Amino acid sequence: TDKTKISIYRGRIEDIFEYEIEIGRLNYRLDYQVLEDGKWKQLVDKQRFILSEDTLIYDSQLKENIDPLHFISSRYINIYNVKNPTLRSRLENNYYKNKQAYLVVRESEYGKELLALNLTPHRQTYYWNVNLNYSTMGEIKFLDLDNKIIELEKVKNFNTLNSRWESSLDETIDLNKAVILQNDMPLPLDRIYTLNPGSKVYLVKEKTSSIDEGYVLIVEE
Repeated sequence: TDKTKISIYRGRIEDIFEYEIEIGRLNYRLDYQVLEDGKWKQLVDKQRFILSEDTLIYDSQLKENIDPLHFISSRYINIYNVKNPTLRSRLENNYYKNKQAYLVVRESEYGKELLALNLTPHRQTYYWNVNLNYSTMGEIKFLDLDNKIIELEKVKNFNTLNSRWESSLDETIDLNKAVILQNDMPLPLDRIYTLNPGSKVYLVKEKTSSIDEGYVLIVEE
């Protein structure tokens, strides 16, 4: 039987090795967490994940993709190929160490393979104590390709107070800060035109005053 499962973690990047990334506690009060049935569950031991050349790495503050080789074997890659000066400086200065991230991981008998890494350096550590993170399920109703906004129908939000999925009205989600997986394969934002209305989605989002922002979108077609 296929024992493969896709898991979503959030944690602080403790260390980056060649072909591996390690996460640890979010802050002194909060261990890193894995999402299980809509709820974040704390885990104590550090975890390592396999990093590959196929891992989608995204800085959601700068809205820039990062070539995984910068993390895997930085000494073999030319930093000056990075056009964005802020991103270049971040890569040169090991900026992402100790920063927060969402991680989408394929877990199987072969290990824990990092499919997508959403770096969220703009999130302060204390922020994670406040539960503004929501899990949502639904179906794609409409895609606004120019603005990278998605509309969902048949929506259910996970209510953390009573640990139940509750039906909700249609929702509009901004995907500009999201990593997307389509049938367990990373999908760059500029290819969201390949997503189909009617597809089922699972979303980790954060509420902002104007519009909900997606950070992880998993699409099953």
